[in-house]
Amino acid sequence: MNTLHKRAVDNAVKLLNAIGAQYAIIDTDGVKTGNLEVVTKIKRRKALYPHGEVIKHIKPYIDNIKVNTTVEIPVGKFDLATVYRSVSSNASKLWGTGSHSITTKDGKVLITRHEKLDDLGDLFAQLGIK
Repeated sequence: MNTLHKRAVDNAVKLLNAIGAQYAIIDTDGVKTGNLEVVTKIKRRKALYPHGEVIKHIKPYIDNIKVNTTVEIPVGKFDLATVYRSVSSNASKLWGTGSHSITTKDGKVLITRHEKLDDLGDLFAQLGIK
């Protein structure tokens, strides 16, 4: 690193220390300065299944679930955890968070769709309270 860059980094460090900031600086020589840990980008692991295959498997089961009914979804050629996560994620996207309960039984995923109340007004209206 040339002298001008070294002075710029030194001045930046002084300023950051003076204001009590937390920071991590890696200069062009690879020298780290600062009180934060430098985190390198985490590589994503390779997907277990081709993109879209799991959703294509579960979609027919969750698309037509009526409120207060339970549907059993077989895992097919997929592993149980992957199907479970996909069903839960897609149900939340379709109906909203808190609109379903999900469990496993005998190597299958069971999902129950619940009526979601958006606010207390809906609850009171259903109970006949004004």
